[in-house]
Amino acid sequence: MFLGSTTVERHLAQSLRDYAGRLNLALFCLGRGRDSYRFDLAGDAVAWHVKLCHVPRLPHRLRARATGNLPTDRSREFAGATSVFVGLSPPAAAEHGTLEVHVRRRSSGEEAVVEFDLDARAASPGCYTR
Repeated sequence: MFLGSTTVERHLAQSLRDYAGRLNLALFCLGRGRDSYRFDLAGDAVAWHVKLCHVPRLPHRLRARATGNLPTDRSREFAGATSVFVGLSPPAAAEHGTLEVHVRRRSSGEEAVVEFDLDARAASPGCYTR
């Protein structure tokens, strides 16, 4: 993604554990200063009812109030750093899925991809669930 106005290296973490039949939440942060971003989704987990939600300022205790779904068909402007929740609901039989969130910065035209490798048997603690 971006750190300030500099593109930073791509980092691929271990698979995240997803919990089938439940709402799973992951979080990523982007931006600094006023800019517009476009979000496009790809991967087989898109079928898991993926929603993106903007969180203006992330409080210390993660009791953020989402401001609604982010459109994936047009740009959305943010003022300052912002956090984005990714919510998805894997079906009961789902064991593995991939999700790519393509984020395009309007001011520069640069695109970064936030990748999620989701696995019901992953060793990681996994997504937040609700």
